[in-house]
Parts: sequence; structure tokens; C-alpha cells
Amino acid sequence: MHDPTREEMLAELARALPSADEWTTEPAIYWFAHDYHGGQSTSLYEALYASPYQPSKLEYECPEDAKEAYDALVEAYVLRWMSGGKPRRRRLPSRRWY
Repeated sequence: MHDPTREEMLAELARALPSADEWTTEPAIYWFAHDYHGGQSTSLYEALYASPYQPSKLEYECPEDAKEAYDALVEAYVLRWMSGGKPRRRRLPSRRWY
């Protein structure tokens, strides 16, 4: 999977969801980075810890109002990578197992 920077994710969300604001983009970026980072040396890990968004202690997944932005990031960086660069319309389950 491509390891996007915070700036790349913001640009992707601006393209995919032009009406999205920081109340939906910031949680989406945080939770996408949380779910898909590959370790401390990755751009996603850096985006996770540079995020101005900090979830509450009771929050364990992307909030409902930011799910569309989160799904746009999954589509852009995970599903496209899995399909060899071609966009797909399939929802990928979260990597969290509870």
C-alpha cells in the first residue's frame, strides 16, 4: 500500500469530498492512520501523531459523521492498491478485531 502523507490525504479528501470540513477530515485522517500505519517510520504514523484531532478515551473507531471521509481514504489508498491501481467499490473491514 502507498504510504500517504497528511498533505496527500488532505488533497485526496478535498478532491473526493469537496464539501468536507475539518470536523470530518481530521477524524478520518486520524483513524485511517491509526488503522493502517505500518510502524514508526511511516508517513501514516507521523500523520497519526501530528493530528490536531484527539479522540476521547471512550472512542475506539472513526465517528459516524466522518465515516464517508474515512471510506474515501480507504478507497483511495487501500482498495486501489489491492486492485492494482483500478478504483473499486467495495467496503473493506477495519483492521481492528474486537
